[in-house]
Amino acid sequence: MKNFDLTPLLGDLRASVISQGWHWIDIDPFGSPVPFLDTAMQALARRGILEVSATDTAALSGSSPNPLMRRYGARVRLDKLKHDSGLRVLLATVARAAARHDRSIEPLLSIWDSHHLRVSVRVLRRMSGANDLEASLGWRVFTPTEAEVEASVAAGLLPEDSEKALPIRCFLPLSHPVAREDKRISGPMWIGPTGERTALASLS
Repeated sequence: MKNFDLTPLLGDLRASVISQGWHWIDIDPFGSPVPFLDTAMQALARRGILEVSATDTAALSGSSPNPLMRRYGARVRLDKLKHDSGLRVLLATVARAAARHDRSIEPLLSIWDSHHLRVSVRVLRRMSGANDLEASLGWRVFTPTEAEVEASVAAGLLPEDSEKALPIRCFLPLSHPVAREDKRISGPMWIGPTGERTALASLS
C-alpha cells in the first residue's frame, strides 16, 4: 500500500479551510447543505467549482413545506416539475450565498437521482454578477393568467407568440408581485439555465 504524507489541521477547522483558495469544493452532507454554503464560498479561489448535494428531497420537492420555507425561504408546488423546481430552489440558494461574498454562479449540471438533488456550478468572484442576481431569480406559475404571460414575455422568459395560446406554466421575474397564498406559485427559484451545454455534451 502506498504511503501518503498527511498534514493534520489543528485548531479552528473553518479558519483552516478558508486560509487558502480552493479550486474545487464538494459539499455532500446528510440533509441540507445550507449551513455549509457561506464557508464554501469564502474558501473558493477567485474562480472555482462548487458541487452541492442535498438529501432533504422531501423539503426541496415541496412535500415538506415547513422545512422548505425554514431552510430555503421558498415554496414548491407538488406537480410533475417538483424535482426541477427543487433543483432551481437549490440553485437560487447557492446563488444568494455567492452574492453575499461578491460572487456569482454559472450552473454546469443539475441532476435529481432518487433521494438526492445535486448541482454543479462555476463560481466567479465578480461583483457585477452578484449585483445582477435578481435577474436570474423568479417564480414558476401554473396555469398563468393572460397578464402573467404578458409579464413573462416582457421579461424575455417566453417567446412573443406565447400569448396566442396560454402555456401550462411559465416563469415570472422576481419583481412580479405574487400572493403568498397562491397555490399556483413556486419559488423564489433560479429561472436561468440549469446546466451548460458543453458540460452536458461531455457526458454523452
